[in-house]
Amino acid sequence: MKEIIKKYNLTNQIKKLEEIENLSTIKIAFLGEFSSGKSTLINSILEKNILPTSDKPTSKRIVEIIGSDVEKTEAYIVNNGKYESISLYDFQELSVSNGEKAILKIPYNDFLKKDYIFIDTPGVGSLDKTDTDITFGYLNAIDGAIICQDIQQGTLTKSIIQFLEKDEIKNIKNNFVFAITKADTKDALAQEKIKEDVINQLKNLGITNPEKKVALTSKNNVDELKKVIENNIFTKAKELLEQRKQKEFKNLKQEIIENLKYQKENANLNLADIEKKEDELKSELLALELQQKELNNKISTLKDYIKEDIQKELSLFLKKAPELDNEALQKEIEALKEEITNIVYKNIKRFLNQNIDIKVKEDSYQELIDEIESLLKKIEIGETIANILLLDWFLPGTGLFGVIVGGAAKVIGSSYIEKNKELKSVAEQFEKINPVNILTKKAKEFAFEKYQDEFNTKLDKSVSQITQIIENEMEVIFEELKQNIQTKQQLLNELNKTKQDKMTEFSKYLADIETDIQTLEK
Repeated sequence: MKEIIKKYNLTNQIKKLEEIENLSTIKIAFLGEFSSGKSTLINSILEKNILPTSDKPTSKRIVEIIGSDVEKTEAYIVNNGKYESISLYDFQELSVSNGEKAILKIPYNDFLKKDYIFIDTPGVGSLDKTDTDITFGYLNAIDGAIICQDIQQGTLTKSIIQFLEKDEIKNIKNNFVFAITKADTKDALAQEKIKEDVINQLKNLGITNPEKKVALTSKNNVDELKKVIENNIFTKAKELLEQRKQKEFKNLKQEIIENLKYQKENANLNLADIEKKEDELKSELLALELQQKELNNKISTLKDYIKEDIQKELSLFLKKAPELDNEALQKEIEALKEEITNIVYKNIKRFLNQNIDIKVKEDSYQELIDEIESLLKKIEIGETIANILLLDWFLPGTGLFGVIVGGAAKVIGSSYIEKNKELKSVAEQFEKINPVNILTKKAKEFAFEKYQDEFNTKLDKSVSQITQIIENEMEVIFEELKQNIQTKQQLLNELNKTKQDKMTEFSKYLADIETDIQTLEK
């Protein structure tokens, strides 16, 4: 119980548990119908006239009488849990008015010893129901009781019997003793007859050893009752205290169970902040992915434009190329290279002008243009395309990809080629070959005729490879977009993991509560 209380930080229950563990006082209540002589009996036992007495209902609140090391009687009134010192005169009035409880501290005597508290209660048969509720509500806090029955009522009254039959006192009624008060108002024979009848009633009510628990009392004779209290309560103090502790533990356990059930039923996994952030990241990620997709589509369109324009120039070139001598063909190739360079640059610049809002900031636009111009100059794009096309046509056995990379050795730098011996060999071969100069007119006519039908296929492959060089360079320029997408995706994954962890933790929390409830209920 202590572990569960600490586990769920049940502050109120922690305090209650400590109070139960530290219980040391025996509480003995005086119960009975109004004017049954309870207050008078207490005064007689204590040999002090400290409680008000009357033939009419008196006590309206619980009065605790505590043996203490005080020199003289002290009185207190309790309101809203706070103790207020009052005079004995005020106590006489306040104790018969409605309220929480009153307290009297009296010097120890031979009967009221340390760790014992006598409790005067309102009458259980009072016409004022509030009095009855006060008494019944206090029963869980007592260890034993003296039930007072006015001898003038004869045997136990209906209200006393009903009281003894209540479930609320089932576990403590065998800790009760019974005082037949005002016995001196009957003769000895009548006293014994009434006592015998009361004992028989108690047997029928399931009270054990009732013959040892009933005493005849009067204002000036409480010796028999003191012995009965001594034998049935004082000598069993340790046992009674343990019983109350167990009862309090049981009540506290049920209180904890109800608290845990309430927590379980009302537990709420609040993922609002996480889900809000998750939605924001998803939206941002979707927007970036759409930007990337749109950019890819634009680049694809750029490739189509470049291909289409180059195709027009090459078509014109191929129509007249077979008829040209080597010198004229060389001039046409140089013109073709220059025109292809212009085509590529024109299309890329148009692409940037139309799509600068996709990713590139305005203040970075000129820098990007400069990078593209540097790129075109570096790769000598027109010469590269022309040489790759021609080399692919005239030396197809070298393989298109290898030839392109080899032909572009001085274009894209040698670092990649240096890592691949085969490509390096192809590149060196290409550097030694001038496909225009080595061909005779007959060879040219044969080559152009042979590959004329395959022109479009060759062009598709060649332009795709060349524009791939451009696209690769563009990807470097737009690398921030990809990095941003990756970062957003990583954040989203981490957020989702946090969400899953919280859900797992919440499920475990509910499972732990259920396990602890079952443990307490065993």
